[in-house]
Amino acid sequence: LSKKYRKGVMFLTYHQLIAKKSRGKETRLDQLLEWCGGEDFGGLIMLDECHKAKTIELDANGNPKTTGKGPKKKELSSKTAIAVLDLQKRLPRARVVYCSATSVSHPK
Repeated sequence: LSKKYRKGVMFLTYHQLIAKKSRGKETRLDQLLEWCGGEDFGGLIMLDECHKAKTIELDANGNPKTTGKGPKKKELSSKTAIAVLDLQKRLPRARVVYCSATSVSHPK
C-alpha cells in the first residue's frame, strides 16, 4: 500500500471503477491505484461477480480491440472489462482472484 495508507481494505463496485472524472478530480481507478501505492502493490484484488466484466476482445498484443478511427472510434469491449484489464496491467504484482456464482455460457 502507499505510504499514506499502511494497511486496509477497499470495497469498490464495478460502477465506481468505471466512473469518469468529476470536476477535474481523478477517476476512481486512479484513486484506487494511488491507494495501492502503484505497481509495487503485491496485495490481493478480489473481483466478486466477475461476470460483470466479461465482454472483452483483445488484439495480439493483449490490448482491447477497437473499430473505426478518430471520433468514430469505438471499443469492442465493455468499459468494465477494460477497467479490470487496466487495473491488472497497472498493478502487475497484485494477486488477482476472479469469483462468481454465475456460470459461463460460452467462452470467446
